[in-house]
Amino acid sequence: MQFIISLIIFGVITVGSVSEQNNKSKINTDEAEPIKESLLVSLERTPCFGMCPTYKYTIFNTGKVIYEGEENVDNVGKYSAQLSKKQVSEIKDQINSANIFSLKDKYDTKITDIPSTLLIINLDGKKKKIYDRHGAPEKLKNFEKYVDAIVLNSKMTKLQDK
Repeated sequence: MQFIISLIIFGVITVGSVSEQNNKSKINTDEAEPIKESLLVSLERTPCFGMCPTYKYTIFNTGKVIYEGEENVDNVGKYSAQLSKKQVSEIKDQINSANIFSLKDKYDTKITDIPSTLLIINLDGKKKKIYDRHGAPEKLKNFEKYVDAIVLNSKMTKLQDK
């Protein structure tokens, strides 16, 4: 009789342990999958025949920023920064409110000694590349300034040169 009672107790303990392990594995698999990092915005300011700031940066959908300052900027070299989820969301809102995807791909002039901006946007499966040297609409210029302000005023960490 004691043997049967021992078997029953062992069975209850074993089933409880297996059930607990199954619940733990469900918790781990039910967690949200990490966001796959992809390009959101890339902006490059090109040189001119003067003292134009020359830099480029990439903002990823995770908020990660990689910045490379080349000439006439405070931060020369490679840096990284992290934007908040709110900032990333606001950038996405600005892309939509400025109707970036409806703009032309090129705003140019024959004058070659002025700086240009190369903008690449990747949002919701849509991609847009805009070359902006001269004559772009105000809403594009405002978007470029808006994103510049967020990135250039963020806390940057110098990356090791290779």
